Amino acid sequence: IAIARLLLPSDYGLLAMVAPVVDLVMLFGNLGLSQALVQQETITQRQVNSLFWIGMAALGIVAIITACLSPAIAWFYHEPRLLEITLVLALLIPLSGLSSVHNSLLSRNMQFVRLATLDVLAPMMGLTVGFLCAWLGWGYWSLIAMSTAETITSTVLVWIYSKWRPNAPHIDKDVWSMVKVGGHVTGYGLANYALVSADKVLLGATHGETALGIYSKGYGIIAQPISQLTLPFGRVALPLLMRLRSDPEMYRRTFRRMIQMMLLVGLPGLVATMVLSEPLVRLQIGR
Repeated sequence: IAIARLLLPSDYGLLAMVAPVVDLVMLFGNLGLSQALVQQETITQRQVNSLFWIGMAALGIVAIITACLSPAIAWFYHEPRLLEITLVLALLIPLSGLSSVHNSLLSRNMQFVRLATLDVLAPMMGLTVGFLCAWLGWGYWSLIAMSTAETITSTVLVWIYSKWRPNAPHIDKDVWSMVKVGGHVTGYGLANYALVSADKVLLGATHGETALGIYSKGYGIIAQPISQLTLPFGRVALPLLMRLRSDPEMYRRTFRRMIQMMLLVGLPGLVATMVLSEPLVRLQIGR
């Protein structure tokens, strides 16, 4: 809320123009390996090490692709500033991969207190850096600084919390079945990506960064609380349901209870957001 009062809607719009491209390449870069790691009943050090290096190689490739696409992105939106923004965000892609396996191992081992600490401390550092940069007049670069600070903080903390360390690069042949599982997860991610990103691409291309910035902030008022609700549910659900696969009836009953709890908590909040849309917008962005 404080940062939004120091920036313009166009600042958010510039980042929202690049976000669909970064989200798409990250989807292919992650390959669904994090979920595949959590779902495995048993896993070896060699398999975890293989997933780490496969993920890092994939993210390195998509980072290069993103950098190469930066001129095309700037041309598509008729906005030359997107060239530098895309190049900087491309540098963050491999950095985010350094913490992926460690996060999955913490989730697999149900280290939810440590994961919750990460969910608080990393955004807190990002918001602090973002606010200071916005206060100093950095404009849209303050949003990039916020993302960079959050990514670095999350990576450092997860390496401290997780005792696992990668060995020399090596691909174990038993890991390809997990890559196949990750492929199914990626397929779902593509369908979801098309659902939530097409409108932003079209709006940015036809009406520019200011309109897209206003739209993205309004969308965030709805999407961010939902994300805050579904993220912890999903984090708990995956390792828990994995342990219940041998008991289908308990699996179904647990899954239904989780959905009921999410709806019980989430639907009243969505209705309240619709009813109180005007004061919420004024509170969020001061306009």
